Amino acid sequence: RHCLQDLTVERPVVIPMSATVYVQAGEVLADDACGFDVSGMNRHRWMPCFASGLPFNRDSFVPLSQPMEVWHFDMLNPPEEASQHALDIHFSRAGRFNAVRFWYDLHLYGDVHLSTGPESVEAGLKTLRPAVQYLSGILPVEEGDVAPLTCMHNTVRIRFDLDEAEYISLARPDASFPQIQFSYLGDVGRNEAYCAAIERVVARMKRRGEEVHALDMGCGGSALLAMMAARAGADSVVAAELHDGLCDTARHVVAQNGLSSKVTVVNRDIGLLERGKEVRTQGANLVIADFFDAGLLHDNFLFLLEKAKRNVLQSDFAVVPAAATVYCMGIEAYTKSVEGFDFTPINKYRWDSEYEPVDLSRIPHKKLTKPKKVFEYFFQGQRKGRSRENVLKLDVVDSGLMNAVVFWFDLHLDEEETLTSAPFGIGLGGTPTTDATFPDVSSLQMSAEENQDQPLAAAAEAEDEDGEEFHYIPAAAFAGEKRGYAFKLGSKGLGYYVDIPWHVAAPGQRQ
Repeated sequence: RHCLQDLTVERPVVIPMSATVYVQAGEVLADDACGFDVSGMNRHRWMPCFASGLPFNRDSFVPLSQPMEVWHFDMLNPPEEASQHALDIHFSRAGRFNAVRFWYDLHLYGDVHLSTGPESVEAGLKTLRPAVQYLSGILPVEEGDVAPLTCMHNTVRIRFDLDEAEYISLARPDASFPQIQFSYLGDVGRNEAYCAAIERVVARMKRRGEEVHALDMGCGGSALLAMMAARAGADSVVAAELHDGLCDTARHVVAQNGLSSKVTVVNRDIGLLERGKEVRTQGANLVIADFFDAGLLHDNFLFLLEKAKRNVLQSDFAVVPAAATVYCMGIEAYTKSVEGFDFTPINKYRWDSEYEPVDLSRIPHKKLTKPKKVFEYFFQGQRKGRSRENVLKLDVVDSGLMNAVVFWFDLHLDEEETLTSAPFGIGLGGTPTTDATFPDVSSLQMSAEENQDQPLAAAAEAEDEDGEEFHYIPAAAFAGEKRGYAFKLGSKGLGYYVDIPWHVAAPGQRQ
């Protein structure tokens, strides 16, 4: 309004010309994780305002209505005051209404539009996405039901609400409750891997005739790993959590699953746990943890593990995860031009004192070196990894301006289960899953789609005369790429191993 009134000529051209806002009713709930009832977490699906770009899984938001237009803003006549009106939501399917997602369509000029809707995100829009706002509770609805949704804006913020709704449960307003907890619940592959590893470790300890007394370091709001240990046969589990809200919710979830007799949730700093108080006098002999950030150690896991080792753990204890390996790779992340304009001066600001989590497939870049192992950490036993400081020689595979280092880790839960945060195109052990020249992201994405099942096909073809799969080819040195195989030092020695992608591998093959 200020620009239109004081800085422009009469009837200027404004880009964008207009914006249309759409809203859709939906259900965003988590009831089950690895067979456990985690519905007690849903009461914390609340935020003081909407959140844009939440890390939802594709299926986390279940649409309960068709999208509906809420407002149309003419940028030549922007609103000068707040507005509020009711919009009838016609539900097209039954469910539990607890959230709305909304987005906008910008009419830039002529026939050019830019939408932040879910279809645009699916089509490749990277920097914008729909916003999600939770309601004050959960409202059960049936197909054909109609509910009046109150739509409000005060020219700077948009909000939606239901007046006099008969909620079956109310949300618990707690702005400090970390919403990332719901992303953990939705990470099915990660949860199943932890579950399988915990079951194997507990079973192994039981076969040796040992009692299993577990410590879950940072159980979060679901206490999911603690419940996994209890279900696997642990005699007792202490689930430690410092955050008050997470701790209260974890107790509620544990009780819902009937495991309060085995799982004790304590509201205490892990480093301050004591024998005879929070942990039994004899100490714990199994540690479970899952609070690793993108850089593995930023949340002080090693420090807290050492504290627990001194204070509450037995001398011979097991850890899930048992170890981790960190890898790195040099890349060029350099902006040269955008729509024909020279943007090279902006690259001098590509710096920060800390690392940042990234999805490398969303960042234009060029891989300049081969992946290289940096550190090994052994959380279990007396074996020591590499020192805190290491000097590496990176093998350069392409020319360019190296201004960034990408690093990731393989998290070895046990001997059979490994999770990795490796970027697209790189598998376990830092082994490229595409050709060794490390093409750009666009090429990587295309080759992955075209060759998604090649490793499995190669494994099926590599059979000996008896019909048994030949998973290992001995080799004293790298002899070039073998499609479907990864060259590495494995359990049978140095050579080529069948490289089965994580998303198609059976649980026993994910190592």
